[in-house]
Amino acid sequence: MCGDRRVSRRALIILGLCFVLPVLVAGIIWTRRGQEVTLVRPHRGTAVELVYATGFVEPDQPESVSARVTAPVVAVLAGEGEPVRRGQALLRRDDSDLQGSLRQARAQSLGLSLQEQRAPLCTGLDDPRGS
Repeated sequence: MCGDRRVSRRALIILGLCFVLPVLVAGIIWTRRGQEVTLVRPHRGTAVELVYATGFVEPDQPESVSARVTAPVVAVLAGEGEPVRRGQALLRRDDSDLQGSLRQARAQSLGLSLQEQRAPLCTGLDDPRGS
């Protein structure tokens, strides 16, 4: 019985090596194989029309854009990279605060104009102190 057990262990080891060894060899050959390359003869022809590259496009003369007044942006009217013309609006800001200030300034101006119109009328009156 002991001998049968030894034979079966040996047979299992040999059988295992028969399966494992070829798989290992195939794996080594597969990972070390070279990449297939197609050879072509060089010739003169037209240049490539399209080139893919990474990087940044920078202007010859950079310009900074700033506003005299600060206000939240309501809408962006020109996107990044879009061509723009001189004088073209790039964005629209919330001008509700400025509109309120403008109405207040107009009201003050009207009040001062009315006050100025009344001034000549007041100068023609007699002094109530009797001087």
